[in-house]
Amino acid sequence: MPHKLFSEHATFSRRFAVLLLALVFALQSGCARHHRPSEPPKPPAAPETQFQSMLGKVTIVAAEPLQWVAWTGAVRTGGLDNYSGNGAGCPIEPGGCSGADCVAVVLAEIVVCAAVVTAVEAAKAPKKNTAEKSKNVQGDILSPDAIQNKLLGQVVAHAKSSRVALVNVSPESAQKATQENDYRQLAALGVDTVLVVGMKQVFDGTQSGKSDLSLLLDMMAHVRLISTRDNSEIFSGDYFYHGKRLRYSEWSANNAERLVSAMQKGYESLGRDIGDRIFLLYPFAERLAKDGSGSCGLAMFGPKDDRADDLSPQLSWQSFPRESDLSSVPGDIKQVKNVRYELMLATGETGESPEVIYRRDGLKGTTHKIEMALEPNTRYFWSVRAHFTFNGRQRVTEWATYCPFGQQLVVSGSLYRFYTPKV
Repeated sequence: MPHKLFSEHATFSRRFAVLLLALVFALQSGCARHHRPSEPPKPPAAPETQFQSMLGKVTIVAAEPLQWVAWTGAVRTGGLDNYSGNGAGCPIEPGGCSGADCVAVVLAEIVVCAAVVTAVEAAKAPKKNTAEKSKNVQGDILSPDAIQNKLLGQVVAHAKSSRVALVNVSPESAQKATQENDYRQLAALGVDTVLVVGMKQVFDGTQSGKSDLSLLLDMMAHVRLISTRDNSEIFSGDYFYHGKRLRYSEWSANNAERLVSAMQKGYESLGRDIGDRIFLLYPFAERLAKDGSGSCGLAMFGPKDDRADDLSPQLSWQSFPRESDLSSVPGDIKQVKNVRYELMLATGETGESPEVIYRRDGLKGTTHKIEMALEPNTRYFWSVRAHFTFNGRQRVTEWATYCPFGQQLVVSGSLYRFYTPKV
């Protein structure tokens, strides 16, 4: 017997969930993957930042589009619109695949397969007239160009706020240099260094539930720093944002409102991490805080024993420069001026990027009382770092943690924490 159609809203939510499923299969078939570590990373050596003083005038460009640009081609096949809702199983078992052409062929079948799985679980058939609406949302949120441009925008915004000497080049010039992988041609436009920014992954790990599928938001960006003098690579690195795992129906509800918000937080976090690393970071020469607390960077002095006295606790930390900085790099420390502190307070589950709920910058002292009432009987994470000027440039230290340092903050045993009282 034919299934009764969902309402327009419910159909769109399920349709969007199907598109997400197709994207995950594509990523697992042909794109790079990152798996969240099961334990804190080993302490790395102090990151190299010598190139910062040699950047000169910089332009920031997007990397080539992702391999899964072929996903849009799969949508145009109209596979979902042809689904009859007869409850048939899914015989498609795509194997390993790389390259846009291969992914395009496989996705045409995967989209139909995803429609069958989702429709059978919901006991409903997708509605044909939502196809155009779904494609538009896909283009706004999940198209390779949209993803690359939103990440790029965050990195550019951070660079501007950091007073980096930026050079604007036309999209045509940037695209030509990127496609040819030859950035020497931008030297004539006054560019000394090119920062190439690209997203390599957005989702990872599909899991089946009793009545729905879940999807992990796990974003990975890759950057390359290129000299226009000889097209040599000065630096390259990967950056991660670890979001939450939610059911497809949760991600796609209300026109994917929750997905849009979560991805925006990911772009902002990645943009800040990339900008800090490339333009501002001043690594501690002496990694340990030297106070017996097992801290790296600026030591945490309070709350003691990880217990807050009230719901608006006072946090305290070690001052910068530390005594160990004065003895390790006395020449540099003499040039440190205008020290301020940035404090962040966060929540989150183990393995996730911190969900920052409170941030204060420009703090002059080494104590700060939280200016909001926190939830009782709750665990909070926090960290602090110093901002200062050095040789006339803005710089920041690494975020303080219990040792070891990580490349980026992740909720784990390394982050400072405290528990609020029950009452």
